[in-house]
Amino acid sequence: MFHKLYIIDTNKPFSGSVENTITRPPFVDYTDGEKWGEYKEGKEQNDTALNLELFTYTQLKPMIDNYHNRLITQWAEVTEGRYSYGLECMPPLKWHSLKGGISIFYICEAYTDNIHTAYIQANDGIKTKYYSAMRRLSETDESLLNSFLTSVESIKTNSKYLCDYEESTNKAIAVDANKISDWSFSQKWSDDEHNQIANKYESMVIDFENKHNIRVKRK
Repeated sequence: MFHKLYIIDTNKPFSGSVENTITRPPFVDYTDGEKWGEYKEGKEQNDTALNLELFTYTQLKPMIDNYHNRLITQWAEVTEGRYSYGLECMPPLKWHSLKGGISIFYICEAYTDNIHTAYIQANDGIKTKYYSAMRRLSETDESLLNSFLTSVESIKTNSKYLCDYEESTNKAIAVDANKISDWSFSQKWSDDEHNQIANKYESMVIDFENKHNIRVKRK
């Protein structure tokens, strides 16, 4: 039994697609009965940068997997407008809560295979924020949550706000928001004023760090 062969240009990085296929050897698919040798010679003469080779699916599969792995991205903050567009441009897929106040959905149309653009809505204790990444539809909730919390460290410790991370609800909670907003870094202040405010509340911040075993980012 013959298995399909895949024609690939080995002179360039694999980008998820093949040049052509062969299902009825020696004839190349999507041609007027052109044989493999003729096809290869003609293509390479027209474009000297090409180097066409035949691959079985077994040989191709690791290349596909590597390509898919390169497509996966870490979570990055996006605007509410972009999040809303993703939610409304077509019906959301797998829209659900990951844990606590963090919800996720996927664009129902895949980028390729089972890789979709995903969006997360989360609260950092001050306001709702929105994030996006390319992720596999088959990824578990635990893996998604871990990747999100790893990518978005500000959900635990933000450079503008002092936050406590509440494991029971999976939400970041602002601590002494009125004071901390003073201790945080208003762009209106001079460096000296920054230092005065930071020194004023530094002991409180250190106590908080020790209590919750976290590190608060300073400017």
